[in-house]
Amino acid sequence: MFKRILAAVDVADPDKGRAVATVAADIARASGAELRLMTVPLMLEAIRDYVPASVTASDEAAAVKQLEAIAATIDFPAEKLSVAAPPGNIAERTLAEAGAFGADLIVIGPHKPSLAKMILGSNATAILKNAKVSVLVAR
Repeated sequence: MFKRILAAVDVADPDKGRAVATVAADIARASGAELRLMTVPLMLEAIRDYVPASVTASDEAAAVKQLEAIAATIDFPAEKLSVAAPPGNIAERTLAEAGAFGADLIVIGPHKPSLAKMILGSNATAILKNAKVSVLVAR
C-alpha cells in the first residue's frame, strides 16, 4: 500500500513522539514500507540566521540523538528506518522532507490548541493544507 512513510515526531514530548512513531511503524510494517522519523530542532526562526552554524549543527545532532532514542523503542527493522532533523520552519521542513524522501504518507501528531495557534494557524494545519500526499493525524 505505502512505500515510504514519513513520521514527523516532536522530540520535546517523547511520549507523543513515541506514539506517532509507533503508529507510523505499524503502518510501514504492514505495508513493507521504509520509514523515516523526522523532527525539526526548536530554534526561533527570527534568530536562526544570527546564530553561529556550530549552534545549529549542535541542535541538529541533539535532535538526531533524540530521534534515535525514540526509534530504539519501536518495533521496526533498522535497515528500513532512517532519521532526519532539518532546521527551519516545522511545516515547511516536513513537506520538503516528504518530497525529498519520496514519502507517500505523512504521519503527524496533534498539539493542544492555544490562542496563538487559533490566530496564526498550526503546523499540522499547514501540513494538511499543503501536502501532496496523504496525511494521517495520529492521536
